[in-house]
Order: sequence, then C-alpha cells, then structure tokens
Amino acid sequence: MNIPVITHFPVLLKTQTAAARLVDAASQCGFEVCLESGRYRVNAKSMLGVLSLDLSKPCYVTSEEDLSTLRSAIADVVCG
Repeated sequence: MNIPVITHFPVLLKTQTAAARLVDAASQCGFEVCLESGRYRVNAKSMLGVLSLDLSKPCYVTSEEDLSTLRSAIADVVCG
C-alpha cells in the first residue's frame, strides 16, 4: 500500500492581492492544492475558500504533489 506524501509550506497572505495571487498560481496546477489554517482546510483554487480562513496568521499550502513551481510563483508570501 502506497502512503501519499504530503508536501506543505507556510504562507502569510496579508492582503487580498496576495490571496488572489495564490489562487491564480494554484489554479495553474493540474492537481489538488489546499490551504490549511488551524482545523480548517479549503481548496486553494477557490478565492471564497481562501478568504474564509483567518489570514491574520500563517496558513499552510498542502498537496500530495510537488509544490516547487507554485512556491516559486508566490515566493514573496512564503514565510519560512
């Protein structure tokens, strides 16, 4: 049985523009990308979902795929 490997990195989305850039970059991915904050997990390709989270603190972009391209596209909001 193959156990999926979850990759993740923290982001701090201080503005709606930063959130929109994340959504645009995630939408270019041909696989599922999620954004997690506390116990909540939303589709990172959904602006409504992203804006429903508490963006005053870092969130985590997660996927079972390689996120290096996405991370590069939004490097200015990656924290850590």
